[in-house]
Amino acid sequence: DAPWGDIHQFLKEAKGGKIDCGLIGLGSQTHFNVELLKLASGADLNLVPFPAGTGAIITAILGGHLHCTSLTWPGISAQVKAGKLRALAATSPVKEMPQIPTFASLGMPQVSLEVFNAVLGPPNLPRSVMERLEPAYRRVMTDPKMVEQLEKQGYSMLYEDSATLGARIKRELAVVQEVFRKAGMKAGD
Repeated sequence: DAPWGDIHQFLKEAKGGKIDCGLIGLGSQTHFNVELLKLASGADLNLVPFPAGTGAIITAILGGHLHCTSLTWPGISAQVKAGKLRALAATSPVKEMPQIPTFASLGMPQVSLEVFNAVLGPPNLPRSVMERLEPAYRRVMTDPKMVEQLEKQGYSMLYEDSATLGARIKRELAVVQEVFRKAGMKAGD
């Protein structure tokens, strides 16, 4: 029942500082995406940490105690599909709901940090071990049955080899460090 029907209406109202945005935690990926949105748009969102997590945030929104949030698709997809929450934008395309625009398509490509799962090992992992592990993970993560199962749960599947994943981590760490600085955060926030 929010008055805004799209991200532009939401951001226009958010410039007045009257929007409370629930976060699963300060320093989380969703927190940094909200900070990126604030930097990209000039929105003045009041950040409200919810250490109890996704369920508590959804309950607060449905109860009228919060106006918005930034969460992962698997955590909110059922509420969006049921029409209880409205998805205004996503960091990447939502395969099952292509009508949800991405931030990039709305002119805010910098709002793009994604939650991802990765398998990591010690820095000096022998090459011989990597030569066995990497193909095994590639087989599992590109297996059509596995992809189908995970996509049904709302996950987007993207296999990245170790070099590509390493580059992603370095790139996203640089973005997070810059947002941390620009948003005036301090260690311990």
